[in-house]
Amino acid sequence: MADYTKLVELLLDGDDEEIVVEIETLLNRGVPAAEILQNGLIPGMDIVGQEFEKEELFIPEMLAAALAMKESVKKIKPLLSEEEKQSTGKVLFATVEGDIHDIGKNLCIVMLEGAGFEVQDLGIDVALTEILEATKKEKPQVLCLSALLSATMPAMQKVVDQFKMEEIHTKVLIGGAPVTQEFADKIGADAYADDASECVSVVKQLI
Repeated sequence: MADYTKLVELLLDGDDEEIVVEIETLLNRGVPAAEILQNGLIPGMDIVGQEFEKEELFIPEMLAAALAMKESVKKIKPLLSEEEKQSTGKVLFATVEGDIHDIGKNLCIVMLEGAGFEVQDLGIDVALTEILEATKKEKPQVLCLSALLSATMPAMQKVVDQFKMEEIHTKVLIGGAPVTQEFADKIGADAYADDASECVSVVKQLI
């Protein structure tokens, strides 16, 4: 089995240039692209998430690691078969109506993509009608909603209520600075995540 120690170290360092060189080295040794992804990069991103949770890594380091992961996937994806390109699951992401903050959303998205999920970003200030339309069209397993302003949190409840009314079975995960587990329980959301790392682990549980 290939040794992915250096690959993981480069991922943790957020070295988006050297990690591509290391991937080329592994490929030249005959290591299949799918194995590099499944046994090296994805477990490496799990470590990034764990270290972020333990406050051994901070947002700038996590973003750097996510960029390194993105460059790695760009290198590997063309070498994967159609079957190997299948994502872990499909996720829809939006900052709710009235809210224009997207740093937390973007961080969650790069972490989810790093974990192998297909993510569609609906952007900021997304209206209920747009969320409904995209959910019906894309049929994701999970819809993630973000809010940074307490004044925009009621928009989350509108989405949850409408999903129940229309019997849409996509799971709804909510998060953001003012959002709590208590609020998620109150509005009937399926789950709550406190940060980007937790977002990935909760999405995995929901799927």
